[in-house]
Amino acid sequence: MNREIKQLIDLADEALSEDFASVRFLDAMEEYVQAFAAWQKKVGLGVAGGLEVQAQPDVDIEQLKLLDKKHSKLLTRAGQLHEQTAKDLKDQQERGKGIRAYVDTLPKRLSVKFKKRS
Repeated sequence: MNREIKQLIDLADEALSEDFASVRFLDAMEEYVQAFAAWQKKVGLGVAGGLEVQAQPDVDIEQLKLLDKKHSKLLTRAGQLHEQTAKDLKDQQERGKGIRAYVDTLPKRLSVKFKKRS
Protein backbone atom coordinates (compact mmCIF):
# COMPACT_ATOMS: atom_id res chain seq x y z
CA MET A 1 0.00 0.00 0.00
CA ASN A 2 2.79 2.43 0.92
CA ARG A 3 4.54 1.64 -2.36
CA GLU A 4 1.43 2.64 -4.32
CA ILE A 5 1.13 5.88 -2.38
CA LYS A 6 4.81 6.59 -3.01
CA GLN A 7 4.26 6.03 -6.74
CA LEU A 8 1.33 8.45 -6.69
CA ILE A 9 3.47 11.04 -4.89
CA ASP A 10 6.21 10.59 -7.49
CA LEU A 11 3.71 11.02 -10.34
CA ALA A 12 2.31 14.14 -8.67
CA ASP A 13 5.85 15.54 -8.26
CA GLU A 14 6.55 14.87 -11.92
CA ALA A 15 3.39 16.68 -12.98
CA LEU A 16 4.08 19.62 -10.64
CA SER A 17 7.66 19.97 -11.92
CA GLU A 18 6.54 20.45 -15.53
CA ASP A 19 5.87 23.81 -17.15
CA PHE A 20 2.31 24.93 -16.43
CA ALA A 21 0.92 25.00 -19.98
CA SER A 22 3.11 22.39 -21.63
CA VAL A 23 2.04 19.17 -23.26
CA ARG A 24 4.26 17.29 -20.81
CA PHE A 25 2.22 18.71 -17.91
CA LEU A 26 -0.97 17.43 -19.50
CA ASP A 27 0.57 14.01 -20.13
CA ALA A 28 1.93 13.80 -16.58
CA MET A 29 -1.41 14.96 -15.19
CA GLU A 30 -3.28 12.34 -17.22
CA GLU A 31 -0.94 9.60 -16.00
CA TYR A 32 -1.40 10.74 -12.39
CA VAL A 33 -5.20 10.88 -12.68
CA GLN A 34 -5.37 7.37 -14.13
CA ALA A 35 -3.09 5.98 -11.42
CA PHE A 36 -5.00 7.84 -8.70
CA ALA A 37 -8.36 6.57 -9.99
CA ALA A 38 -7.07 2.97 -10.06
CA TRP A 39 -5.68 3.32 -6.52
CA GLN A 40 -8.86 4.96 -5.28
CA LYS A 41 -10.96 2.16 -6.77
CA LYS A 42 -8.71 -0.45 -5.19
CA VAL A 43 -8.79 1.14 -1.73
CA GLY A 44 -12.39 2.33 -1.80
CA LEU A 45 -14.03 5.38 -0.28
CA GLY A 46 -15.43 5.77 3.19
CA VAL A 47 -18.95 6.90 4.03
CA ALA A 48 -17.86 10.55 4.38
CA GLY A 49 -15.89 10.44 1.13
CA GLY A 50 -12.59 9.90 2.94
CA LEU A 51 -10.31 6.90 2.69
CA GLU A 52 -10.82 4.05 5.11
CA VAL A 53 -7.46 4.43 6.85
CA GLN A 54 -8.51 2.30 9.82
CA ALA A 55 -9.13 -0.66 7.52
CA GLN A 56 -5.61 -0.32 6.07
CA PRO A 57 -3.10 -0.79 8.91
CA ASP A 58 -0.03 -0.62 6.64
CA VAL A 59 -0.80 2.93 5.45
CA ASP A 60 1.59 5.69 6.50
CA ILE A 61 -0.50 8.69 7.57
CA GLU A 62 2.31 11.13 6.73
CA GLN A 63 2.45 9.84 3.17
CA LEU A 64 -1.31 10.25 2.87
CA LYS A 65 -1.05 13.83 4.10
CA LEU A 66 1.71 14.54 1.59
CA LEU A 67 -0.34 12.96 -1.18
CA ASP A 68 -3.32 15.09 -0.15
CA LYS A 69 -1.24 18.30 -0.38
CA LYS A 70 0.14 17.40 -3.78
CA HIS A 71 -3.28 16.33 -5.03
CA SER A 72 -4.72 19.68 -3.94
CA LYS A 73 -1.93 21.53 -5.75
CA LEU A 74 -2.58 19.54 -8.91
CA LEU A 75 -6.31 20.27 -8.72
CA THR A 76 -5.55 23.97 -8.31
CA ARG A 77 -3.21 23.98 -11.30
CA ALA A 78 -5.71 22.06 -13.41
CA GLY A 79 -8.43 24.56 -12.48
CA GLN A 80 -6.17 27.47 -13.41
CA LEU A 81 -5.31 25.83 -16.72
CA HIS A 82 -9.02 25.25 -17.40
CA GLU A 83 -9.78 28.94 -16.78
CA GLN A 84 -6.84 30.05 -18.94
CA THR A 85 -7.92 27.75 -21.77
CA ALA A 86 -11.47 29.09 -21.65
CA LYS A 87 -10.12 32.66 -21.76
CA ASP A 88 -7.83 31.82 -24.68
CA LEU A 89 -10.71 30.22 -26.61
CA LYS A 90 -12.86 33.31 -26.04
CA ASP A 91 -10.01 35.55 -27.28
CA GLN A 92 -9.60 33.39 -30.38
CA GLN A 93 -13.32 33.58 -31.10
CA GLU A 94 -13.16 37.39 -30.88
CA ARG A 95 -10.20 37.46 -33.25
CA GLY A 96 -12.05 35.12 -35.59
CA LYS A 97 -15.05 37.45 -35.64
CA GLY A 98 -12.80 40.36 -36.63
CA ILE A 99 -11.09 38.38 -39.37
CA ARG A 100 -14.42 37.10 -40.73
CA ALA A 101 -15.84 40.64 -40.72
CA TYR A 102 -12.83 41.82 -42.73
CA VAL A 103 -12.88 38.91 -45.17
CA ASP A 104 -16.65 38.95 -45.65
CA THR A 105 -16.81 42.54 -46.89
CA LEU A 106 -17.49 42.46 -50.58
CA PRO A 107 -16.89 45.35 -52.95
CA LYS A 108 -19.81 47.72 -53.46
CA ARG A 109 -19.56 47.57 -57.24
CA LEU A 110 -17.74 45.63 -59.86
CA SER A 111 -16.26 47.18 -62.94
CA VAL A 112 -14.81 45.27 -65.80
CA LYS A 113 -12.58 47.20 -68.13
CA PHE A 114 -10.70 45.62 -70.92
CA LYS A 115 -7.63 47.09 -72.49
CA LYS A 116 -8.22 48.40 -75.92
CA ARG A 117 -6.07 46.88 -78.60
CA SER A 118 -4.64 49.40 -80.93
